[in-house]
Amino acid sequence: MGIEEIPEDNYLYRRVRPKDVDPTGSYPTEIAFMPGPKDNGELSVDWAEKSTPEKSSYDIISKRQFRLAKIRVSEPITIGLKVKYDPILKVTAIDPVLNPAHTLILGIGTLTIANMLSKKAPLIV
Repeated sequence: MGIEEIPEDNYLYRRVRPKDVDPTGSYPTEIAFMPGPKDNGELSVDWAEKSTPEKSSYDIISKRQFRLAKIRVSEPITIGLKVKYDPILKVTAIDPVLNPAHTLILGIGTLTIANMLSKKAPLIV
């Protein structure tokens, strides 16, 4: 069985730390859409069809609730990025929690690109 393709009219969820919310409280800042130094340009998100806002906004490891941004799959694709469904279906040392909704946005290399995404991703939680 091959990996499912995510339709461009579907949505992705991205967890957002409280400090990464813009002053209006309506959108994340670009920092929320910038991969960390160890992420190799890959930003973890959840495919909304495979999750719920409640599941995606809660971190089971840290037991913390996060804000949640919602972005249409077509938005990163439109600016030349790739969206790859990458479910975590087996617990390992690297991935200690199952996540059948896990997806990656590939190719975010600058704050300018991260800012473009953040402006298209209103907070829903």
